[in-house]
Amino acid sequence: MKLSVKDFEKLDIKEKRYLYNLTFRGESGMRETMNSPSVYDMKIIFVREGEKILGWGLFSETHDKRKRPRIMIYVSRINRRRGIGTKILKKAMSFSKKRVKIGIHDDASESFYEGFGFTEAKDGFL
Repeated sequence: MKLSVKDFEKLDIKEKRYLYNLTFRGESGMRETMNSPSVYDMKIIFVREGEKILGWGLFSETHDKRKRPRIMIYVSRINRRRGIGTKILKKAMSFSKKRVKIGIHDDASESFYEGFGFTEAKDGFL
């Protein structure tokens, strides 16, 4: 498994399309963030096996530095429990010295973040 990081604006259209198709069902925080490049500075964290993307994460900061950075992670169901989400989370956390807001989208992701000591706050997990 190989971890790599790319600034969102440096992704080519094929990579962006792949990420959209890989993870998005209707509305999501990841889609909303990726559709707002003028509002966010974003880093995409990939974990690959060869050319295949096993999971990816999105670290975003708004231009309003008073707001917390946000981390959202997606790992396909068949690739979970292999340490992929952990690698992505650790790398994403290295980008910020501030507390971060975490994107929770189901019970599995909630349990994952709780395992790292994140606790529920009024405006999302911290």
